Amino acid sequence: MYKYILFSLIGISLFSCQSETKSSYTINAEIDTTANGKLARLMTLEGRNQVLKDSTRIANGKLSFKGKADSPELYFISVDGYRGNTPFILENTDYEIKMNADSLYTSTVSGSEETKLFKEYQDFVGGLSKMYQKSFKEYQERRMKNDSLDPNYMRKVSDSLLKLNEEFDLKFIN
Repeated sequence: MYKYILFSLIGISLFSCQSETKSSYTINAEIDTTANGKLARLMTLEGRNQVLKDSTRIANGKLSFKGKADSPELYFISVDGYRGNTPFILENTDYEIKMNADSLYTSTVSGSEETKLFKEYQDFVGGLSKMYQKSFKEYQERRMKNDSLDPNYMRKVSDSLLKLNEEFDLKFIN
C-alpha cells in the first residue's frame, strides 16, 4: 500500500510541474472546540520517518500554519489526543480544512488540485480495501459452514483487486 501511495505522489508531482503563481501557503483549519489548547502539528515524511515542520496551539476551534513549500509534497496535520491525521498535498496555495475530531483522516481539505487528486486516489484505494474485507468475510463464513471452496479463492480476489489498482494507477497518471 505504501508503494502505491508513493507511486501516486510521483504522478501527482508530474501534474504539478506548472508554474506556481503564489510563493507561500496558508492553512486555515477548524476543529471542535474541545481541542482548544491542544497542539496541532504539521508533519511530512522523510523516508518512513515523520518529520515535524511546524506546530501551533488550537484556539477557539481554529488553527493555522503559514510558510513556503519548495515543491508539492505529502503533509499531515495531527492533533494531540486525537486519533489519526489529516493528509494532503502541500504546495504554495491557500487551504481550508474542516477537521473531523472523531477521525482526522476523514477531514475535508480544499485548496489545491493535487490534494483533490490525492483524495480521489485515497477513495479508490479505500474502496478496494472494503471489497477485499467483504470478500474475506464471505470466505470465512463459507469456510465455517464447510461450503466447498476454491483453495485459491482469496488469491484470485487479491489478484483481481491488484489488477484494478494497477489499471487505476495507470489511468490516474495519464
